[in-house]
Amino acid sequence: MKRSVLKYMDHEKTEIARGAGIGNDCALFAFCQGGSVATCSFHIKGKEKVRHAIFAAINNLIAAGQEAKYLLLAITLPERAREIKLQEIMEEAAQIGAQQNLQIVGGHTEVSTAVTDIVVTVTALSGENRAKTQTIPCVTGYDIVVAGYIGMEAAGMVATAKEEELIARFPRWLIDDLKKYKDHVSVLQAAQIATEHGAVLMHDIGEGGIFASLWEMAQRASAGLTIDIMKIPMRQSVVEVCNHYDLNPYEILSQGCLLILTKDGENLAEALIEADIPAAVIGQMTDSNDRIIQNGEEIRYMDLPKPDQIRKIL
Repeated sequence: MKRSVLKYMDHEKTEIARGAGIGNDCALFAFCQGGSVATCSFHIKGKEKVRHAIFAAINNLIAAGQEAKYLLLAITLPERAREIKLQEIMEEAAQIGAQQNLQIVGGHTEVSTAVTDIVVTVTALSGENRAKTQTIPCVTGYDIVVAGYIGMEAAGMVATAKEEELIARFPRWLIDDLKKYKDHVSVLQAAQIATEHGAVLMHDIGEGGIFASLWEMAQRASAGLTIDIMKIPMRQSVVEVCNHYDLNPYEILSQGCLLILTKDGENLAEALIEADIPAAVIGQMTDSNDRIIQNGEEIRYMDLPKPDQIRKIL
């Protein structure tokens, strides 16, 4: 990203208050009636692709202190795609738009020989820039808080796509519980509570899972971190499905979860739990470049972000 993408992005124009970058998942504009934009592209099978892409884009804005109001959808279909698949995607997008008070204002649709599966790209836009350009203070010693259960989105997608296969191994209630992930993919409430409790930086947990998001947060804050892997909130149902398909739950889609940096993590975690949002302080930022994962007495160093493990299944 640094070597082959970001260095070609010109951020010198005065109307760009903050450009995209590692840990900056949206761009902010400094117009008098300015706004911000965030994009997400997704290409797994099933109409869940548009749900993930929409919430990934709007959660990017929420984590930057913005509110998404408008959506642009770009849909590229392979030649063999049936029209009913396009209709299903648009119906799902329209339903999500109505639920989240979002207006689909345009986009692009085409059939292309360049793709073998449907690719959905969502651009979310805010109506106005509600936050100032975020300057990150020295965060050494700041607490890292996770809001939400990690891996629910990916496990829920798998449970939806592989229901018949999983029902032969797991009880029905477990499958049904995972499929409820669709009700928990927005980070809006958690972000509002975090802002009220002095959050200095937020990052929604998307592709690559919590490990990728922790790495990106540390990059943006120009700091190291130490986390206790045992403190990361995770449901047993997610563990079961991940074990069944040999997936790493720390490297899978987790929309609906939010990473937060704050001075008083325990106070914030208590406020989130009072609002029925699972939360925990999982570690602290450090003044080194090391990204350390502790698991009991075992200590290891975090690797560079990897492709999301959901690609193994869907």
